[in-house]
Amino acid sequence: GKGGATGGKEDSNRFRMGVPQRVEPPKDLNTPTRVDDGTMVSPSEQNDAASAVENAGVSRRQASVTKLKDQEMLAFACRRANKTRSEALAYYNMGVLHDNDKEHDKANSCYDQYLKAARASGDVKGEQLALNSMGINAFKLNDHQAAIDSHNQHLQIADVAGKFVAHTNLGLSYSALDELEKSSINHR
Repeated sequence: GKGGATGGKEDSNRFRMGVPQRVEPPKDLNTPTRVDDGTMVSPSEQNDAASAVENAGVSRRQASVTKLKDQEMLAFACRRANKTRSEALAYYNMGVLHDNDKEHDKANSCYDQYLKAARASGDVKGEQLALNSMGINAFKLNDHQAAIDSHNQHLQIADVAGKFVAHTNLGLSYSALDELEKSSINHR
């Protein structure tokens, strides 16, 4: 759009100011489509997949329940088969599905299990993904200290792009606690 009144939701906050930023999972993990909650890097493809589910005539919630049960079964089977990495991914997928249903506490329980499995298998990318997701959900639940803890852990193990995301999210969390000096330091 050309600005103000004609612009859509994206134009009103084109740079996603004040919104926590997500670390995206690698494409080869084949994770569920995340419903755009404003934290996405490229929301257009997310919306296309989400609307396809709804256009199929299946209630999104029922589809989500079915997918959650499938992931729970997969996690159980992978645990029995000692496939730690696949079990961990099933927990991450469950977390995304809970996030899509705005069940952030349940999602964080799944991300915590994913974090433990990622640490046990030495999967640093998985650790980063889990800590970022947990921090964003803590922020959404107004548990800003927990968000700061998660984002600080993410910061310690992140690559350059991940450090930028962690600092951005730390700045937002400190700002929410009215700790403006710490917020400013992280936004530099």
